[in-house]
Amino acid sequence: AVYFAGWGEPTGLLAVGAANLSVVNEQSLGFKFEGSQSNVCPGDSGGPMYRMLEGGPAAIGVTSSGPTSACGSQATVTSLFTNLQTPSVLDFIRTQAPGAAIL
Repeated sequence: AVYFAGWGEPTGLLAVGAANLSVVNEQSLGFKFEGSQSNVCPGDSGGPMYRMLEGGPAAIGVTSSGPTSACGSQATVTSLFTNLQTPSVLDFIRTQAPGAAIL
């Protein structure tokens, strides 16, 4: 299970969701939303995807894309997150946050 958070529609307030990954590759992490469970909404871009590890939560992705239809609609859509383990993304993180713990 992975978790994600954002401040998007419909309320603009912090919301947290959970899903099981169905897409894992060097560039992206993602899951298919089929009108149930949780999903990202417009305005959530840039929010974290994380997993719980023994030491606490660890960021593994950043919200990149989701539904273009109304949030929470019954449409089947794959929501994608930038994979933080991508070498170019890790290099960027190390440059911008040299003290960040990278597992």
